[in-house]
Parts: sequence; structure tokens; C-alpha cells
Amino acid sequence: MIDISVIVPTFNRAKSLEDTLKSICGQTLSQNRYEVIVVDNGSTDNTFMLTEQFVKTCPNIRYVLEHQRGLLYCRHRGVKESRSSNILVFIDDDIIAGKNYLETILNTFEEHNDIVLVGGKVLPDFETDPPYWIKAFETQREGTYILSFLSLIDPGENANHIRCDFVFGCSFIHSVINYAA
Repeated sequence: MIDISVIVPTFNRAKSLEDTLKSICGQTLSQNRYEVIVVDNGSTDNTFMLTEQFVKTCPNIRYVLEHQRGLLYCRHRGVKESRSSNILVFIDDDIIAGKNYLETILNTFEEHNDIVLVGGKVLPDFETDPPYWIKAFETQREGTYILSFLSLIDPGENANHIRCDFVFGCSFIHSVINYAA
């Protein structure tokens, strides 16, 4: 049974998508418990070939081509293609997930049946030192570090309730079962 569908919209970002898929295929959660749906928005780079290469070692990946332009069309297409009736994980094509990312998500929903939306740390991997003025946009709210215009957030190490506006689109998780209950 597939518990989790990971939906990854992409457009001409094969290099970053490669790192994302490596991180998702290397999860501690058994591959038969989740699927990965790469929704290509008409890329002209080697996105299709890259995805097909990953299928050899991570057979739970599927490639879907979405002709209608736009992130939301890709996300909606991913939902339509999903084989999971439990949890939908939406991530961007430049996210590097920790090894226990999906296992933690599954455990969170199993332990807390009142939760319908989950978010978590989204931390940068800057290619160079960020400019000094970036600090001016950083905020701390309710013990949570936020740099909203870059969709960065660090709510800390422990699970806790956060406001829904602390969940950013680059990595958000929705429970279909808990929502329907």
C-alpha cells in the first residue's frame, strides 16, 4: 500500500532535480510505502532522461508531462496521478530532504490524527555567502526563525503546532485521510 505521494513539479531544472531525487530515493522509509511523481511542465533540458535513469534504482518514480503552464497545474496533475489515499507531499525541485523526511511525516500523521497540514524546516544551502542586508529581513516569531521572501523557516527541533502561514509551498504536506475525517 502506498502511504505517501511525493509530487515534484519541475521545469528545466534537471541539475537541481537530480539532487532532489537522490535525497528522496535515499529515504529510510521503504520504497514500497511511497511514490514519487515528477511532473514536468514541458522542460527542454534532459529532465525526462534524468527521471528515467532514476527509475532503474528507484522504481517508485513516475514521470508525467503537464502541458498547461504553471506550478498549480503541475501540483493538481500530481494529485490526479497520485496512488496514495493518505498523504500528499509537495516539494520543489531544489529541495534536499533529510534521510528520515518521509518516515517522520508518516509517523507525525499516524500519531496525531487531528493534523491535516505539516511543514518543517526549510534551510538554505547558499552557493556563496549571502549579502549582509539579508539579516534585515530575518524575523523570529513564536520561537521560529523565518526569512519569508526566500521561503526559509526553522521552527526548531521539536514537533509543535505552528501557524498555517508558517508552512511554505516549497515543502508542505497534506493528509487526505485526516482532512476527510
